[in-house]
This record gives sequence, C-alpha cells and structure tokens, in this order.
Amino acid sequence: MSSNDIGHLVIFEEPLPEIMIFLEEDNCSSGR
Repeated sequence: MSSNDIGHLVIFEEPLPEIMIFLEEDNCSSGR
C-alpha cells in the first residue's frame, strides 16, 4: 500500500514541472 502511494506521487510530481514549463513558454510566446 505504501509503495503504491509513493509511486503515484512520483508519477504526479514528474508531469507537474513539465506542465509549468509549457505554460511559461506559452506565456513568453504570447508576450513577445
């Protein structure tokens, strides 16, 4: 049970920064 919870957190923590970068890039492109 503990191993499953940790695995889900790691998978969720990986796409988080990627989404943030994608949003930031979109904002930079729009601002330019």
